Amino acid sequence: FLFFWETAYAGRMKRWLPYVAVGFLALFVLWAIPVISVWPGIIAFDINVQHLVAPLQSAAGIQVFQFITFFGGVVGTILGILAVVAVFRHRPDIVARMLIAMVGESISVEYVKVMLHRARPEPVAHLAIPDTFSFPSGHSTSAMVLYGFLALLLYVHARNRFERILAIGVSAAIIALIGLSRLVLGYHYPSDVIGGFIFGAFWLAFTLSLPLHHKIYHEEVIDPTVL
Repeated sequence: FLFFWETAYAGRMKRWLPYVAVGFLALFVLWAIPVISVWPGIIAFDINVQHLVAPLQSAAGIQVFQFITFFGGVVGTILGILAVVAVFRHRPDIVARMLIAMVGESISVEYVKVMLHRARPEPVAHLAIPDTFSFPSGHSTSAMVLYGFLALLLYVHARNRFERILAIGVSAAIIALIGLSRLVLGYHYPSDVIGGFIFGAFWLAFTLSLPLHHKIYHEEVIDPTVL
């Protein structure tokens, strides 16, 4: 997906980004259908993955993953948005993409949760049960959008191949750890987390497909590979 972004801004594959967004949205729907219809294969998948993460649900593990899950929550997300706004305040198109993606995913996730009405699993230990529904995972969706967007910015600004790999690797690790934290803490089923990742990828692709640099600046970008 990161390579898609780079080539799209070079003008070679930009026309494909809307189709990528539609593809992720279709994949999300295809994933949601068996989840909501309680397909036995999904249930078995959730149970097997929950058994795999059970060893991490120690007292120390819960404390660690409570810290990690913070970065996918409301406060962590707001701090990430403010960091992007502060660094790229001279590029209103980048700020606009970020805000559209984050506001859009936040509102749509809550709507989908209510519409699909999937109950949450029992959280571990003394943790309180959230008062929202389970599918898709809001933390996972936000993590994919926020840290995926940051990965794109770091990738484009990287000076060499090592920095590009580092940008992708660190961002992917943060996204994966936030998703894992939702499982360890018992707030979501594994299928909720996967659904959140897919839905977040849709919002990323959709936002990147918007030609905001033309609408804001009213002129062609001389070097579209430079953010």
